[in-house]
Amino acid sequence: MKQIVIRNLDDSVLLGLKKIAWMDGETPEQTARRLLIEAVRARNIRQMQRFRATEPAA
Repeated sequence: MKQIVIRNLDDSVLLGLKKIAWMDGETPEQTARRLLIEAVRARNIRQMQRFRATEPAA
């Protein structure tokens, strides 16, 4: 499995991540992984929707 290191996060971001993790019953690592996956998927969906909106009709 690949790893990623994110440096220089604001303390408020890290605290928010820990709060979300605690509320969801997960570790901060699990929560960060899930949030990152969700963000990438959502962005890919938005890009595909924009692309489809600009495609000429067949």
